[in-house]
Amino acid sequence: MLTANPHWGPPPSGIDLQQELTTRVVIVHSILLVLSTLIVVLRFFSRRLTGTSLWWDDWFILAALLVNFVWRFAMVPYMTHHGLGKHIWVTQQDSLYAVSKGSFIEEVAYPLVLCCIKCSIAMLLLRLFKPSGIAKKVYVIIGTLTVWGVAFALVELFQCIPVGSSFNRWLSSPPASPTCKMVDMSWSIGFTVPSIVYDVILIVMPLPYIWHIQVSRARRLALMGIFSVGIFVTVVSIVRLWLVSHSKADSIDFTFELAYLYIWTIVELDIAIICACMPLLRPYFNIVIFGKVNAAGFSNHANRSAPFTRGRTKPAQSTVRTQSEDRQDLFYKRPQNDPDQTTKTRIERHYTVPKFELHNMRDDAGIRVQTDILVGHHQKREDQVSTDEV
Repeated sequence: MLTANPHWGPPPSGIDLQQELTTRVVIVHSILLVLSTLIVVLRFFSRRLTGTSLWWDDWFILAALLVNFVWRFAMVPYMTHHGLGKHIWVTQQDSLYAVSKGSFIEEVAYPLVLCCIKCSIAMLLLRLFKPSGIAKKVYVIIGTLTVWGVAFALVELFQCIPVGSSFNRWLSSPPASPTCKMVDMSWSIGFTVPSIVYDVILIVMPLPYIWHIQVSRARRLALMGIFSVGIFVTVVSIVRLWLVSHSKADSIDFTFELAYLYIWTIVELDIAIICACMPLLRPYFNIVIFGKVNAAGFSNHANRSAPFTRGRTKPAQSTVRTQSEDRQDLFYKRPQNDPDQTTKTRIERHYTVPKFELHNMRDDAGIRVQTDILVGHHQKREDQVSTDEV
């Protein structure tokens, strides 16, 4: 049975002191942090599976994971130990200081993590679709994203001068009125709304380019679905925005009220990292479904289409020695509009048959052979059909 700490005075009537959100915070934090870390590891390993070199999109997502991992691993256990998720009346006297200190670090890390995630997605689009004229749009987005993320992080860092006053203002009971002018809900809303707008832009922008890839419609829709998983992040951001706008930032029960916002902040960051890695996890789906890294009829067509021709693939460690042999086929075909069947179409097919001698060739390597067909049309009497007719 929890009893009220007399330091905080008597709790208001109707408050259930046994109620707590600490367990929920710890479970959500642990599961999603492990899952997002695993997904990023799989992303990097998939680059090795496909022989693709690492680029800026991979380094940005790694930076997002590291920043997210550091503040989460260091501060969430510290905050929950000091009362995050519990009503203030059952916590120790230093709980507000500890929770507000962790909240301050989260406020600085949060825009940096989101900025790195969105830059990673933008760099991935640049890597895949640069030949399609998307480069200028991506560069503009990356530039504005960088300014937006760093600016908000600096504002949160220097919201109070000296910096330590942003935690010390919570040491009184009840908390004194904030003396930092920039610490209010409108500032948080001003950050979240542009974040949602960026999400929508990054979801919509690649769709027209994907639609013109030279694959079947079903596969184009599948690619659109993969790149549209960011909708889940947008939904979570909207939920978090609603919680921010309805939160009681000046409530004395700060340790309990903040727990809801923390849960959705954790969900938003980890789901964003996972969604940013989803397009790079296709080799694992191919292994599960087709039993090999490159599924026939998908990767080959995609790699030959214009939007996916940006050269970032390591050369295969193999050698191919070839000899060629020229061949010619000749056959005739009766046209359907000839009721007397007195004419035929003469078709000649010229092609080269390569003879390959492979050394150290990977199992998933492909060889493309081009066949040129020459079609000639002329009329020929039935009695003039040669013995070469097929």
